[in-house]
Amino acid sequence: MSNRLIIPLAIMAILSCSIATAEEKVGALGYIRPASSIIRIMGPSGDAIEKMMVKEGDTVEKETPLILFSSKKIHEAEVSRAESELQRIDKLGKMAISMQDLKVKKAAEDYEYAKQRLIRLQEIAKDSVSLQAQEQRKYEVFLSEINLDMSQMELERLKLEHDMNVNRAKQDLELAKLELANSIVRSPITGTILDIFQSEGANTTGEAIMTLADLSQMYVVAEIFEADILKLSVGMRATLTSKSLPDPLHGKIVKISRILDKVSKVADVKIRLEDPEIASRLINLEVDVSILTDNNSAK
Repeated sequence: MSNRLIIPLAIMAILSCSIATAEEKVGALGYIRPASSIIRIMGPSGDAIEKMMVKEGDTVEKETPLILFSSKKIHEAEVSRAESELQRIDKLGKMAISMQDLKVKKAAEDYEYAKQRLIRLQEIAKDSVSLQAQEQRKYEVFLSEINLDMSQMELERLKLEHDMNVNRAKQDLELAKLELANSIVRSPITGTILDIFQSEGANTTGEAIMTLADLSQMYVVAEIFEADILKLSVGMRATLTSKSLPDPLHGKIVKISRILDKVSKVADVKIRLEDPEIASRLINLEVDVSILTDNNSAK
């Protein structure tokens, strides 16, 4: 074969490989996102920021205190008052129950005593005891029984009243503790403070005070056209580029949405980045996405 024929064939082979390679990729636009959504930290309306306990860029653990509000001292006093009130109500209620329990025991003794007196009277020859005396003893038994019943009913009422008052006091205490807890905002996740919008001394109006997100793992959400969705599978490799990036980013598909947007005809594909460091500084950056669709890319 002559050199003139070999060279064109080599060129055609290179072009063929290039075309094949191009056909094995899906392109799209995507946006850099953190592992969690960006969380807006709010404060109670009508309060004031006493102390900002973190600064922008800090990494915090879940439940880390972020903001202390001026109402904390007021709510601490309310918790102390509610605790004292609960103790007072419980003590007074138990004292009343104890006293009434003694009355019940005394009424039970009086009832037994009245019955015994009636029995002794009835054991005496009826001819020697007047009818009036017998009726008097029966009436005493009747009265002592009524007194016992009423004492027992009062004891049950006091117990029920004590339980209701204690439960109400406990609810007041829990509410006071909840309001105290709300005077300190804690981080709902382990993450990084992104922005702080207000400063110490500022009054809260229900607007966001700061934002945070989990930057330990970064993703790109690519908008894939409907005609390309079935070409993709979890595990396929992707390359992401932008003029704002010093070097391309790389990652793998971890999720393919089944839902297409009715208007744009695209579905979201989630790509986990191998190196989150640079991406964590460019949240929401638009990037060009190129996904290899050949079988080897998903391995």
